Amino acid sequence: MVVRQEAHPGAGAGTSPPEFRAAVVLRDLCTLDYAEIAEVLGLPAGTVRSRIARGRAQLADLVGNPSEETERPTPLT
Repeated sequence: MVVRQEAHPGAGAGTSPPEFRAAVVLRDLCTLDYAEIAEVLGLPAGTVRSRIARGRAQLADLVGNPSEETERPTPLT
């Protein structure tokens, strides 16, 4: 079986900083809650939330989902 890199849930995550990548993987792929991630990484929960938000934003930019509202296409009516 051949799996394209783009189809893999972690594709693109390898280009974000490790501190963002770890938080996003633990939340979105391992489904840990924020308190669990904070404990695993030894960080305050607020820092975990920040790293997840920044990591997700970087991943969205990588896969072509711009974070700026003005860059998003408008829906057809």
